[in-house]
Amino acid sequence: MGGVEALLAGRLYGEHVFEYPPYALIWFLAPYAWAPDDAERFRVAFGLQIWLFDAVIKAVLLWRGIRARQGFPDLIPFLVYSLGSAALGHLLLMKYDAVAAALALAGVLAVCGGRPFLGGAATALAAGSKAYPALFIPILAVVAWRHRRRQFRRFALGVAVAAAPLLLLALWLPWWNFASFHAGRGLEAGSLAASIVWALHFLGADASWSLVGTSNEVGGRLADQLLAPARAVWTLYTLAALGVAIGTARRLVRLKAPAYAQSAPARPRRSLGGGGDTTSDKQAGLQADAAIGGYPTAAPEVAALLLLPLVPFVATNTVFSPQFHLWLIPLAALVLEGRARLPRPAVRAAWVIFAATMIVPTFYPSREYTLGLGLWRTAVLLIRNGLLLYAAICLVRAARDMRATAASYGR
Repeated sequence: MGGVEALLAGRLYGEHVFEYPPYALIWFLAPYAWAPDDAERFRVAFGLQIWLFDAVIKAVLLWRGIRARQGFPDLIPFLVYSLGSAALGHLLLMKYDAVAAALALAGVLAVCGGRPFLGGAATALAAGSKAYPALFIPILAVVAWRHRRRQFRRFALGVAVAAAPLLLLALWLPWWNFASFHAGRGLEAGSLAASIVWALHFLGADASWSLVGTSNEVGGRLADQLLAPARAVWTLYTLAALGVAIGTARRLVRLKAPAYAQSAPARPRRSLGGGGDTTSDKQAGLQADAAIGGYPTAAPEVAALLLLPLVPFVATNTVFSPQFHLWLIPLAALVLEGRARLPRPAVRAAWVIFAATMIVPTFYPSREYTLGLGLWRTAVLLIRNGLLLYAAICLVRAARDMRATAASYGR
């Protein structure tokens, strides 16, 4: 409510500190209009709005699973997202991260479904709401360009149309100041560096756990020394992963799924029933995937490419709130839609992201998270962060395998 009131009073991003990009206000305006003077009614309206976006994500994944007509296993993406979002239920209705996640998912599906203008607009709107989807724009642009030059132009036009209001707002609203808020933060308690420092404090290292603003941060001499290096690692790792994702997208070939199914070597794989998939099973799966967009620009492949920079962006960030899992789990679910044909490391990464999400309630919300985690919850936090790092490594390996596959079938 404070952000909307500051906007109406002309104090936003100036006297009033607002930590989000300007499009975030869109998702607060309707609840504010319904209950401008009642905080409790505002929370109810806001929660209902977020629930609708969450329901849309579930409906899309359920519909795609039913449309594949290959049986119960095709409902796995829907179940993975449903369970993952349920594990974050305490946060789901309190934050608007589900909005950005839904828009980012819409961007992927639109680009892969031959609607690049809509995909570009949805992704730009997501980036203007929550900055992280900006990582997706260059990857999706390359995917559109590799498909057809006209598709790229339409994608770029969609991005430009959705981003144009940001340029106009810049004439009187210094909205870029939201980044300075995050630049001044320390090690948030859930981050990789903070979890290591806090674990070391059980061995005698100097560390403190305190509420700074609206976030819990780990402080102390060691935390202060690690802050700058941790930010450097986060920046370099994310940019490197983004470069790998863009390079992999450029090398992907346009090849129809039926042709890929006929020429791709069969790989023995354990099925849900414990047996191995046959070559005909693999071909049938690939033929079904053809109905969802073809290889290799089908949604599961693109989702894996988007996760490639996003996972290290989250896992190595000095700011890591539990709701960030909502950025990851829809894309991980989409990757599992292509589990019959994607490289094994990509599928493994998706399952690891799911596992990391499911253990979040072990340490958050909890009373200890406010006062300082105990030893065993700290161990769980370290495991969660370690799982995401492992997922990041798996995605790099998956990109390598995808490039190898593209090279084997030519440009």
